[in-house]
Amino acid sequence: MDHFLKIVILQNTQFIITVVKGHPKSLQQPEYICEAGDLNSAIFNNPTAAITTLYQ
Repeated sequence: MDHFLKIVILQNTQFIITVVKGHPKSLQQPEYICEAGDLNSAIFNNPTAAITTLYQ
């Protein structure tokens, strides 16, 4: 399983998106986890959903 990081800054908050290869149903489909400060999202199949859960 490979991991890649992407950092996005919104409203002076740093969101770190971890792209995780190896979706349980399709190894070609990545999954995404987002971190912002002390918060962590659940695992999502698209980065927008992962960010949105923390950017509220």
